[in-house]
Amino acid sequence: MLTILRVFLLIFYVCQSIVLGEYLTPEQLLNLRDEDGLIRITPENYNQLNQRFEEWHQVLYLTMGPDPNTGEPICPVCGPFEETVRRAAKFIMENSPDTKVLFYVSEVEKNADIIREFNLTAVPHLLAYPPIDIYSSPGTPINWAFSQFYEYKLPENAISDVFRLMDFLNQIMGTRINVPLDINDNIGFDYQVFILYFIIFTSIFVILKKITLKFLKSSESDSESSESENNTISKETRGRLNSIYMQIVCICISFGILLTSITGLKFTQMNQIVFIARNGEGQIMYFSGGTGWQFGIEVLTVSLMYVSMALLVVGLVYLYKAEKLSLLQRNIIGIILSAMLYYGFHYYLLCYEIKNNGYPFTYKLF
Repeated sequence: MLTILRVFLLIFYVCQSIVLGEYLTPEQLLNLRDEDGLIRITPENYNQLNQRFEEWHQVLYLTMGPDPNTGEPICPVCGPFEETVRRAAKFIMENSPDTKVLFYVSEVEKNADIIREFNLTAVPHLLAYPPIDIYSSPGTPINWAFSQFYEYKLPENAISDVFRLMDFLNQIMGTRINVPLDINDNIGFDYQVFILYFIIFTSIFVILKKITLKFLKSSESDSESSESENNTISKETRGRLNSIYMQIVCICISFGILLTSITGLKFTQMNQIVFIARNGEGQIMYFSGGTGWQFGIEVLTVSLMYVSMALLVVGLVYLYKAEKLSLLQRNIIGIILSAMLYYGFHYYLLCYEIKNNGYPFTYKLF
């Protein structure tokens, strides 16, 4: 009996739409999309488009066009945010074409029905409608104004944030569309940014190569003059010390660049994650309570753990190649490095247990 009722309800909705001349299938609506994947609503097609579908999400953007006389924007936010909506719709259309979602855009000053039905007093608005289920909820309205929707909250500092809008759509639609972190970047090559970075890093390279090497050579010449008087340190020893000093400087600079560029610190900055977080008592939280994301200081702390443990492993490998050390000395240093590695990895697991409570692969020291 329930199945027969569902069939009759479906036939009723279809016949009602056909008689009123308002029925368009989602597949037909896909043909109305522009190059960015948006369907423009006009007073002529509003009644045809104003309906919801099963299995299809719908995103309705209510905006306002420019002044027809002067061409100046009446709503300063509407134009930039429409570009954001278009980039999100185009990204879904090109990278996830099987996603069942329809994007609509309407300039409300041209459509009095939308203003009246939605009781609009301000724009812009971005409304997301979930699919309708006419079987389980036969009394659910099928037009937009009287249906359940989710509105996108638009802060002033996120008008052009496509990443934030895509995150909202993923949550509403329950999808997992992978969005690149650079989706907010301007399309095309930014010559100003390239020139800026080129000048900065070229200056650093020149300073390291010219000034630092010149300083080392000058210190070497001073040492030579002092050697002629005191005869305390040989030229070969000074050259070796200068070489070691230069290697240490280069290693420190390299690790500094690595820690700030490829460890994930930039990711936290792009997603506006705080560098140092504090709890309600004002204490610093070095680790977040979850594996989904990290604080800025947490990124650097974990990276330093990895680097430290890697250095200990490398030290153990090269220790037994040190011919100048006796076997007893190598054994003693090897025990110390092994103990440091053992305790360091134990501390790392304790930190990871904060993020993943109940992690089963930890061990006790004693």
